[in-house]
Amino acid sequence: MKLYGVCMALVAICALGSASARTKLPAWNPPQQQIAQPQAAPLATPGQQPQQEYQLQPVPETVQPAARASAPPERGAYRLGTGDKLKVTIYNNDKLSGEYPIGGDGKVALPMLGRVAVGGMTLDEVSNVLTNLLTDGYFVNPRVTVDIAAYRPVYILGEVQKPGEYAFAENMTVYRLVAQAGGFTYRANKKKMRVRHDSQPSNESKIAEDSVVQPGDTIIVSQRYF
Repeated sequence: MKLYGVCMALVAICALGSASARTKLPAWNPPQQQIAQPQAAPLATPGQQPQQEYQLQPVPETVQPAARASAPPERGAYRLGTGDKLKVTIYNNDKLSGEYPIGGDGKVALPMLGRVAVGGMTLDEVSNVLTNLLTDGYFVNPRVTVDIAAYRPVYILGEVQKPGEYAFAENMTVYRLVAQAGGFTYRANKKKMRVRHDSQPSNESKIAEDSVVQPGDTIIVSQRYF
């Protein structure tokens, strides 16, 4: 009887073991980390330009060059004076055409016309005056042109090696004029120079080495005392 009870217990244990073997527990999977995927730029629709990113770049500063020498005075602005030489051209009349200097009284001596006052006028104004004079009993519809053959000279005084009168040239500055005059003396004050314009002989103003010189100007270089 006892042996029968033991056998029945063993049969029950085996049945429980086979049932647990058939029941499978779910496998354990470790959690996975989510990796951010790069997002592609949105595609442009037909007819639409893709958007671009721009970075603002600093704008470089533009430095304006300092003013230097310029060309001779413009025709319509230049006023004639003593020492200027005119080139007068009369169409189909070589005898009256030629170069004529302006004298100390502001006049030019022309054939047939005598002395004609032109000081303070522009070239176009002189051309009109001569045309009117030649029309009065000399020519019918004369064609007259007046140009500058040579500008009046410039002057430099004071502390330079060779002060005096010098011919005006295009693109002339105070520095170039000083060079023609042999340079500064050892007593020259380069920071204290003055100019006297021919149109305003009683007025003087400061001027620098790179300033433009105009026909008839007088440059004065002062002396230093220490």
